[in-house]
Order: sequence, then structure tokens, then C-alpha cells
Amino acid sequence: MLSFLLTDAPSLGASTAIFGLLAAQGVFVYRNRLIFGRRAQLVLRSIINIALINFLIGLAPGIDNWGHLGGFLGGALFAWIAAPEYRVEGEAPDMRLVDKNLPGRAWYATLAVMLIFGAAAAGAILGFSG
Repeated sequence: MLSFLLTDAPSLGASTAIFGLLAAQGVFVYRNRLIFGRRAQLVLRSIINIALINFLIGLAPGIDNWGHLGGFLGGALFAWIAAPEYRVEGEAPDMRLVDKNLPGRAWYATLAVMLIFGAAAAGAILGFSG
């Protein structure tokens, strides 16, 4: 959607979705960092490095960084609402991970992303954006 809003150049490819998945993984790890322990910091640092390197590569001509940024923001928003947030319940050896979030949050996340990006598209089509 950001590509549609901020550039006239045509855009295609799966990189936008890949950036969305990268952001979603980052949000998942961040929200469950207590479960992952020290590994969470390493994984988050790796995700940030991968994103920064790819955003820098995206500065090359012919690469749609606006699409990348939109995918990243959409993936982060979706995951912030829908991703499981685990806690450990029980005593050893009968410990288990339980999701603290209510079931069905993926529907709320889908609706939120659709409304935000849909409103941006409608604004652009109707001439409300800069």
C-alpha cells in the first residue's frame, strides 16, 4: 500500500510479503522474549540486521523500498495483534506453554490491517493524501 501511495513506479514480487514475515517474526520473538531467554536478543539483533541490510539494498534503482516498508509495517501490526504470547504453566515435569491471548485474534488483526491500509488507499484514490 505504501508503494501505491508514494511512488508511481510499478511494483511486483514477493519481497513485500517477506518483509512482513520478517517483522512478524520480530514481534513474536519480542513478545515472547521471556520464554526464549538470551536467544531472543540474538534473534532480534539478527532480524534488525537483516532488515537494515535489505532496506539499504532497496535504495538501489528499480527496487521498491516503499513496498518493503509497507510490508514490514503490515506484518508488525498484524503480529502485534494476532501473534501468540506464551507463558509457562505447571510444574516440572508437567510444564506447558499457554497462549495468553484470546482465540480469534487473527480476525481482529486482519480487520485492523485491512481498515488501516484500505483507508490509506481510499484516501489516495479520493485525493486526500499528499
